[in-house]
Amino acid sequence: MKNFLMKIILHFLYRGIKVLNGRDSEITNELKSLPNGYSVKISTDLQNGKQMAFKILDGKVQKVKNQENYDLQIVFKSKHLAYKVFMGKKSLADAYAEHYFQMFGNIYLAMGITRIIERVEGYLFPKSINKKLLKIPFKRQISMFKTYLLCLF
Repeated sequence: MKNFLMKIILHFLYRGIKVLNGRDSEITNELKSLPNGYSVKISTDLQNGKQMAFKILDGKVQKVKNQENYDLQIVFKSKHLAYKVFMGKKSLADAYAEHYFQMFGNIYLAMGITRIIERVEGYLFPKSINKKLLKIPFKRQISMFKTYLLCLF
């Protein structure tokens, strides 16, 4: 069951990044600050976990499949820990501090990806969860409903 949920959550996370690029100024600026061709892979488990991989090309986000090397890899130590983060029970910053995952790549550029993921979660989660997750709340530039609608289609 958690595998199925992780697959859906990672899909919405990827689609959220793609949809909000150009619609949210902070996400757009963070993506533009990354080098062209920068690739990211997020895995929910050390072995056989669900994963999401994308690349930034000319300021746009594109899904990647079957690439060997990534500029940044975030690998959660277990599905259970990934589930806590992606279901809004634990913030990504807290998960990093508590060693929920391993990160391989440039820490400076990884912080940009972290800010993007937190911002996308701010659009995908209701305000009640965002109060727990986000250190600094922000005003959405498009509604949560519109974000989900754009993510679906």
